[in-house]
Amino acid sequence: LQQAANALSHRLTAWGVQRGDRVALVLPQCFETAAVHIAVMQMGAVAMPLSQLFGPEALAYRLHDSEAVAVFVDAASLPGVLAVRDQAPALRHVIGLGAGVLAADQVVPDLRAMTGPAFALCPTLAQDPAILIYTSGTTGKPKGAMHHHSGLVYAIRGHTQIIAQTPQDERMCFLPLCHIAERMGGEYLSMYTGAKLNFVENPETVPENVREIAPTVFTAVPRVWEKFYSAVTIAIAEAGLLQQF
Repeated sequence: LQQAANALSHRLTAWGVQRGDRVALVLPQCFETAAVHIAVMQMGAVAMPLSQLFGPEALAYRLHDSEAVAVFVDAASLPGVLAVRDQAPALRHVIGLGAGVLAADQVVPDLRAMTGPAFALCPTLAQDPAILIYTSGTTGKPKGAMHHHSGLVYAIRGHTQIIAQTPQDERMCFLPLCHIAERMGGEYLSMYTGAKLNFVENPETVPENVREIAPTVFTAVPRVWEKFYSAVTIAIAEAGLLQQF
């Protein structure tokens, strides 16, 4: 993970991305997304994860409002980003991950195979911005919530006092990485404690992946627990007496 992030940091620097620049990530749940996120943060830029479910208006607004200079896409999100590119005047690079995104300005065919020299970390201050996450916009236009390095580290350390983890623990990444819950309680906490972070195949396979991965620590938002409870309740109601017992 770190090797891929280091190599990508070098490329971003060569492409003109600088400290403090906002870099959007319109990517799915996968190893590559985590590597891009680390690459952006360690060079002093600000990572801005965006949902792949955003429509043109929502996507254009966030890219314009944040003044993002670069955006990472996969084959699924590339058309949507290209369609609103003219509405984000600060956007200089559309960077595709995977061999199938040939219409992007820059393409990284296989991030896992990338190698390069050790990247010299930028001197990051505690008050420097680390990530930018937009609110849902239920009470008005979405607002970019800036999270600083000091706040993220403080929250992660506090989380370990509530739920201790070790390198022997198994975690499962299935919530959108544009959601602060998965960023903090999944990706960052796993890197901080050494726990193994497993990425689900897609949102529809979460029940099957839970059984396959058998995570020792499982965090989720209320809606997820409600869906699990509903599924179990229905299954019990339709089962025979012996199965119910």
